[in-house]
Amino acid sequence: MKKVIISVSVWLWIGCGTSKREENRVASGPAMSEPTAAKKAMAPVAPGSGQPADMAPGIGKPRPVAPPPPVTLDAGKMRLYAEAMNRFTFKLYKEVRGRTAGNLHISGLSVGDALSLVLEGARGESLRAALKAFGIKDAALLGGGAGTLRASARHASTSFSLASRLWVARDVPLEKKYLARTARQYGAAAASADFHASVALAARVNRWVKTRTLEQIDGLISAAQITPQTRLLLLGALAFGGPLALPVLLAQDRFRALLP
Repeated sequence: MKKVIISVSVWLWIGCGTSKREENRVASGPAMSEPTAAKKAMAPVAPGSGQPADMAPGIGKPRPVAPPPPVTLDAGKMRLYAEAMNRFTFKLYKEVRGRTAGNLHISGLSVGDALSLVLEGARGESLRAALKAFGIKDAALLGGGAGTLRASARHASTSFSLASRLWVARDVPLEKKYLARTARQYGAAAASADFHASVALAARVNRWVKTRTLEQIDGLISAAQITPQTRLLLLGALAFGGPLALPVLLAQDRFRALLP
């Protein structure tokens, strides 16, 4: 039986400008309106210091201690997580479909996972709008689902990788609690980035994405797409490799051409 590898990726970026309102103190830019959560990301920023290396301003040497295993959900809550991602996916598809001609391939899970990462740091109106986009009341469901997927992937018979990460300007401090939570549940805390060094940053980001996606996604972002005004880069990528469940498709040339 042949093996098929599917990979998808998404990236968003935000320019300068940080909200100073207390209720959105961990959000960058205006609050999201449903369902535009798929288009704008909220940067979880707040006063803080002493963040882990490569995770925030004032970087020292990397900490050798790995984060603890992610908090996982039981079967009942994972069902709720799956339903939330399905709702979000259909909303996202409906919105993008109306502005896209031709075939459309989109991964609601990849986009939703990336947005749920920044949702960990959202507050106030931004948090309420994002929860509405997913159709849930507790943001912890998304983080728990993200951790469960990643924990399950380690023991799966197929190859599955879900990679999401924030790359934040060096002068944007992040809270220790947020860094610890995202490192534990998403496998990668927010990384400090020098958006003035676009070539080096693009190479660094692409290397990370490639190693996290079964070596399938390469060159996700170019230096030309990074500007000194960028404050936040949100990346989401997904790769899956496993046996093809429908052998009948192999008889059709158009499907056979897609296989490695």
